[in-house]
Amino acid sequence: MIKLKIVSIFVSASLLSSSLMAEEFIHDGSPCLHNVCVGDDIAKLSALKWEPATFMGVGIKAGIGPTNTKLNKGDAEQLISQFSTSLFPSKTGTPELRSILPYLRDHSFDNTAIEKLRKAPGFCRQIQIPLYGNLISENGKITKVTINVIPGSDSATQAFRVTQIERKVPTVNATSKQISEVQNEIESRYIGINEQLYTAMTEISAGYFTLTLSQFPQTGDDVMRTNNKLMGYPGCTKSLNID
Repeated sequence: MIKLKIVSIFVSASLLSSSLMAEEFIHDGSPCLHNVCVGDDIAKLSALKWEPATFMGVGIKAGIGPTNTKLNKGDAEQLISQFSTSLFPSKTGTPELRSILPYLRDHSFDNTAIEKLRKAPGFCRQIQIPLYGNLISENGKITKVTINVIPGSDSATQAFRVTQIERKVPTVNATSKQISEVQNEIESRYIGINEQLYTAMTEISAGYFTLTLSQFPQTGDDVMRTNNKLMGYPGCTKSLNID
């Protein structure tokens, strides 16, 4: 489903064509951008160069953020308590789990985080606020990628996967004709996506042209079904009795 929402007419066709269009494609019905596709397993993301993780992927500055954070025992215990409903209950003391706590706290990831997240124990439900990471193209455009825990084909398998990809481009003066050309090009790029599973949406607002690729919007029931499946991970569910 491709939805176009025009709020203002300030987009440069040449700017968008070079920064948005060159990397867009479809793989197995999934929309892709900057060599990342919605639904990609986190293992595939390790081949790309990610910017250093920052709080919720905002404010890209090398040298600060969760990758350079060292938690003392008290901080770690507080974070474990904060994420207790999501974390694998019998693994909260493991080094693998403690190593990802700074990223869960700051809701962000980078190459260092990817290696840690791949080794982390199972999750019993999705993270309420997902993790964000940034890629920068050769011409300086930022692609923001969102990941969360997704159950596999059975209750014993799960992985962090890409749930959304976003590219914002600062806008400059452009004609209505240029706007139309850019929108038509985006439509042609994503005309073949699986509309039962994914969406490609554009919006022109607040001085930016935004392209968002994502899973089809989930209802509350969808989220509940996902979390119920994650709860099937071995060790997550405990017996319930009144005595």
